[in-house]
Amino acid sequence: MHCAVVGLQNEGHGNKEAGPVLWSPFEILNGRIVDSDVKPTYRIIGTDVTSYKTVYNYSCTLYGLYVEGKGSKKEKAKEDAATEMIRQILNEQNAKTLPNQFKPFNEQEINDLQALLKTKQNYTEFLEETTKEDIPLPLKIKSNVRRT
Repeated sequence: MHCAVVGLQNEGHGNKEAGPVLWSPFEILNGRIVDSDVKPTYRIIGTDVTSYKTVYNYSCTLYGLYVEGKGSKKEKAKEDAATEMIRQILNEQNAKTLPNQFKPFNEQEINDLQALLKTKQNYTEFLEETTKEDIPLPLKIKSNVRRT
């Protein structure tokens, strides 16, 4: 599952006549940072392994903010962490505590982000539900062939 948002054109990017532009959570997050030389730091913090799947856990830190994300692949876990950081930036903006190292989201951008944040929430709930399932037991196969 690849999350993307329609819109969210950063200043100096895109052509309005070109139609909607899809931005990944990484692009959206990087577009919020005032200093273009600063990038978020992603680190693997663990894996949850069952007999039939692996869930990767990544952290994302940026200007003292810390969040975590999960995914069935490393890249998806990083993407989830980036989405969580976007959510954290929005929370800081709403609380009027957004550090000046971030460009605030305008009203249209916040509306465009709702699809990403809702999709991410549903995906996280899906992951949590699938990790609660019982591990299937191996099947015993009986043969009708008789040996003489």
